[in-house]
Amino acid sequence: MGRYGLHDAHALYLELVADLVVRESDRAGIRSGRLLDLGCGRGALAGLLAQRPSFSVVGADFVGECLRDAVAARESLPAGGRPQFVRADAYRPPFVDGPFDVVVSTGLGCVGAYLNMESRVERLLRPGGLAFIDFVRLPNLWRPWPSIWRFRQWRREMAAVRAGAHWDGKDLKHYQYERLGIREHFESATSLRLVRCHRLYTWHPLLPGKGAKLLFERTFGRAFSPLLASALLVVLKKETRNGK
Repeated sequence: MGRYGLHDAHALYLELVADLVVRESDRAGIRSGRLLDLGCGRGALAGLLAQRPSFSVVGADFVGECLRDAVAARESLPAGGRPQFVRADAYRPPFVDGPFDVVVSTGLGCVGAYLNMESRVERLLRPGGLAFIDFVRLPNLWRPWPSIWRFRQWRREMAAVRAGAHWDGKDLKHYQYERLGIREHFESATSLRLVRCHRLYTWHPLLPGKGAKLLFERTFGRAFSPLLASALLVVLKKETRNGK
């Protein structure tokens, strides 16, 4: 267990996400600015991102207990790299429209993946800003049979929705399971445009220690990710008025 009570596997995953957030932001020309961790939980990812001097990080969550843990853990971080934390209902966040350069929502189907949340994420971003949202990647080989069953269930539901059936959102994240579904979900309703999908979480459980697993993920894991990745990190960009 680490500073935030995380197991090595999850701590490793968050480090990979933090690396990609910084890399993709730099690629998009966002080298400084405000970053929101929407549904920050106990603040582990917000803490990692606040160590990057280019970002002023705000973590928001609705669960008071998680925020108390996040604030307590923040005190062990260097004084110049501490995120702020606020309690907020993601459907009614206490922010004016468009104040953030980057919005991150992770947890393999976290707040940013909820039904009707795409318009909230859009409003929280400035034009040209980036959103990072992760999803369980299905089907995947770590849990092949359950993932195949859920993938087929998603296909049936989406076929019915496209034919005009009402979708009650019983499983709020069923649209996530392939690139087409993600593109349809976000681009049809918002000015968010899919930039890239990163496959993550390919480490082998027999590798010793977090360091070895992190090295594998950053090197050989990329080659194996089409088969073994169980997570999908989606990068979305809010279009500017001129459509760029």
